[in-house]
Amino acid sequence: TFENFDRAPFLASAPVPTGGSIVLGDVNTGSFSAAAGTTLTTGNMVSSAGIGLGAGGAITTGNLTAGDFVLANGGSITTGTIGASSVDMTSTGGNITTSHILASGAVKMDAFSNIQSGNINGGSIALLAKGPVGISTSALTAAGNIGLMRPANITTADISAGGTFIALAHGNMSFGNATASEVFLADFALVAPGGGSAITANCVGTCGTLGAD
Repeated sequence: TFENFDRAPFLASAPVPTGGSIVLGDVNTGSFSAAAGTTLTTGNMVSSAGIGLGAGGAITTGNLTAGDFVLANGGSITTGTIGASSVDMTSTGGNITTSHILASGAVKMDAFSNIQSGNINGGSIALLAKGPVGISTSALTAAGNIGLMRPANITTADISAGGTFIALAHGNMSFGNATASEVFLADFALVAPGGGSAITANCVGTCGTLGAD
């Protein structure tokens, strides 16, 4: 019977994706893990531990609040506000779109296409986007380093980093005020071949550029 079923091995293992979609309303739980074969859709979610989201297609959620990490891997990812100790999101076929993010630790986003976000506040911030629009965010604030990489364009509001702020792009880069121990703005050719364009920024602190060779 289910009452005598040993749940421990299943709860300790990574979830195997279902054969279809998962749709769920608001969630309040001790921990949350879900893997959908196609799309994953949820309402607002509160977890005293971590939140793990996986989908072969789009992930769409409301606000996410976790006592530990938020981990998401899907074709595309769209969320409301996020509050967690750390945030790690990877899209394998589309955009990453979020509202504001507040994390005590690292915030990482790796988008197959574009990244669009409100304010991001984290211990460190690393954003990589491969789509034609690029990275577009409101203010970015980190106790440590901020790194932005994009083959095309990067646009943000003010930047505040306790460590280094580095941005690499083939296209245009436009920022508000930048406050950091060091600022490096250069072409994406540092990590991949290509050509760059105009850079506009106001810097407070030590400002500089890295050559593309």
